[in-house]
Amino acid sequence: MAQATGALSAEASTLRAAAIFFYSEDRTRARRWNQVAHRLSGRSDLSWTRLPPPALAAAVLAAMVFVAVLKEPGLYRGALGLIDLAILGSIAVHDVWTRRAPNRVVYPALAFMAVASLTLGWGDAAEALLGGLVAFGLLLGIAWAGRGAMGFGDVKVGTLCGMVVGLHGLPFMMAVTFVLGLLVAAPLLLLRLRSRQDSMAFSPFFVLATAVAMVHAPLYLWG
Repeated sequence: MAQATGALSAEASTLRAAAIFFYSEDRTRARRWNQVAHRLSGRSDLSWTRLPPPALAAAVLAAMVFVAVLKEPGLYRGALGLIDLAILGSIAVHDVWTRRAPNRVVYPALAFMAVASLTLGWGDAAEALLGGLVAFGLLLGIAWAGRGAMGFGDVKVGTLCGMVVGLHGLPFMMAVTFVLGLLVAAPLLLLRLRSRQDSMAFSPFFVLATAVAMVHAPLYLWG
């Protein structure tokens, strides 16, 4: 009996997570999934959404420090990379909770990363700026062709990530992003928890892929 209750609770949590993460822009559908979850578990709260922001920040910080220790880029480049990842991590967390990439963070971050790249030399600045421009063009085309499947907030976050990994790191970062997105979206499509017309927040995938790229790919910022 306890095992059955636990299974129902886990299934309910999955349904609520899908409702919040994928359907926050469709209130009717989100409400329907949450009602199903409520009937399964007898409670409508989603426990992981109450995880305090300091705990999330500590987890993100630990991951960023781990990446820096692996690459040993030097004090200045290491600090610059950690700041970039901290900004991206904060945007991703905000996007998961609200389905919005806040312009008050995104636009200053774009300016900061552009100016910071200039302090690394013209070659590295060109690498960063071209990475951002190419990422913006590609993602804008995908957003336009997808007719809402990818939001403009995702385009802006992807542009930031393109600036962090640079032009040569962009193919790797983009590939990892869409593989991660596919691994999450495919089961939900197969289970009919979402349709092809529903949008999905790509910012967390972009940020995670950027961290992976900074570990595994030879980039201008961390080598």
